[in-house]
Amino acid sequence: MENLRYLRIAEISKYDLDYANESLSFAKEKLAQLNNIKYEGNIPRELFLEIHLIADDIYLLNKRIGELLDKQLDDYHANMPDDWNKQQACNRLRGLVG
Repeated sequence: MENLRYLRIAEISKYDLDYANESLSFAKEKLAQLNNIKYEGNIPRELFLEIHLIADDIYLLNKRIGELLDKQLDDYHANMPDDWNKQQACNRLRGLVG
């Protein structure tokens, strides 16, 4: 299980912003579908494991997206004059991403 997590971390760390956002949307949809499955008694082990892995992916994807956006902000800041306005920079990045 731990090896699988390391593989997922390595794989997700290669994603660009667009692919990370698409993957995050897909993972959230899949998790919502799995959470709607009803069982009497205990949840089957395979379903529990799949939910856990998707929740892990969502966490890792959110972290990756944050890293990529931070890098964009740093790059933007590096190319700006000394009177840089963080709020304006964030608004501009939101316009590019959203």
